[in-house]
Amino acid sequence: MYSIRKDEHFGWAYSTDIAFSKEPVLAREEKIDFLLNNEKKFELGEELRRLENMKSVFDRHVFGIIEQAVDEKLCEKFKKVKNHLVPKVIKVNLGGTVYYAALDKD
Repeated sequence: MYSIRKDEHFGWAYSTDIAFSKEPVLAREEKIDFLLNNEKKFELGEELRRLENMKSVFDRHVFGIIEQAVDEKLCEKFKKVKNHLVPKVIKVNLGGTVYYAALDKD
C-alpha cells in the first residue's frame, strides 16, 4: 500500500507502511474491510507502482537540470521586482516547452 502525503520540505511523498491489529481474527476483518473499501485506491496504487518501475537513476539528474534552468529564468525575470509584486504562478518557456511555475516569496 502506498500512503501519499504532502511533505512540507520535499513536496509530494509516499510510504508503503500499513498496520493491522496484532490479533489474527481482528486483523483479518480489518484487512477485508480495507480491501472492500479501497478498491479504486488499489487500482491507482498499481498504476503508481507501474510508473515507479519505469523510472531510472537519471530522473533526478534530469529534474535537477530543468529546475536549475527554471531558477535561472525566474531570477532573470524577477531580479528587480519586489517580493509582494511577484505573481503566484507564471509560465516559463524552456526550449519550446511551456512550464507553469508556482512561486513563493523566497
